[in-house]
Amino acid sequence: MAFLSLALAVLAAGGDGQGCRDAGATVDDVRAAVTRSLPFLEDEGMAWMETRKCASCHHVPMMLRTHREARRRGFAVDDEALAEAQAWALGQYLGHAEHMPTGQDKGFPKKGPGPGAVYLALSLDAAENSEALDALSKLAAYFAGKQEVNGSWALKVSSPPVVDGDDVATMFITLAMDRAKHEPALENARRQAVRWLQDVVPRPETQPIALRLVVAAKFDLLKVQPLVTRLLGRQNDDGGWSQIDSRPSDALATGQALYALLSAGVPADSPSIRRAIVYLLRSQRKDGSWFVKTRNPNSHDLVISYYGTGWATLGLLQSLPSK
Repeated sequence: MAFLSLALAVLAAGGDGQGCRDAGATVDDVRAAVTRSLPFLEDEGMAWMETRKCASCHHVPMMLRTHREARRRGFAVDDEALAEAQAWALGQYLGHAEHMPTGQDKGFPKKGPGPGAVYLALSLDAAENSEALDALSKLAAYFAGKQEVNGSWALKVSSPPVVDGDDVATMFITLAMDRAKHEPALENARRQAVRWLQDVVPRPETQPIALRLVVAAKFDLLKVQPLVTRLLGRQNDDGGWSQIDSRPSDALATGQALYALLSAGVPADSPSIRRAIVYLLRSQRKDGSWFVKTRNPNSHDLVISYYGTGWATLGLLQSLPSK
């Protein structure tokens, strides 16, 4: 992966005449932003676990995932807190027949996997410890058993953007299953999922396009360049991305787009990537978080802002070299 250049160029004005004219942002600026966001993600993730008694799909798994990615890039993280959160989340999920914590296992219209199990699987690192490896094996086998005949997955609930349609669910589960030990049944499930995705027209929204690009780059089974072009075409004049066309740029969509483009090999010093990074640096709050307004009437800004902060952190981390 191309590394972020030491000084990002001054950005030209956007098409509306009010584009970003920030001075160049450095690698140190990016690392400083991540250094601010990690404590916020840890504090809020642990607080959610302790006060809500819920691993959730948006807090604890995102805390685990961001901190593990940060550690790979040389950031200091609290390994004891990560171990505690992982053990607690695994205890919540793996003891249930449907891998859903008690109290969250009723009233769902669909029979597919619960979203929490999907995000938990994405947060685990099989190479880190035997508990994670065993958990991933169980979760992957569970996902394979819940796959639809057509190769897709339909989660038990729908609550965009955290739980956002069968296509997004299928891409998240495909990526999650790849983190487990590769076995014939799982390989077959993944191939069926990719075949289904090849026949589905991507929705004109940032998350489905970004995740499709990640899947395409990861498995080399879908065409990458058209997806890169399409995702770049959604970038706004302020350097960020919107979740959907009717909304302004936010950290969630921008973090996902940045993560996907860098995963697909777009150079970190390219103009579009530089503009996205500056957008995130400029919009970060003093406490290390990013504010994202919910578009779900049944959710809250607190939830989606935490999730968006996680994705902004993952996007920025992707621009840094692994240690």
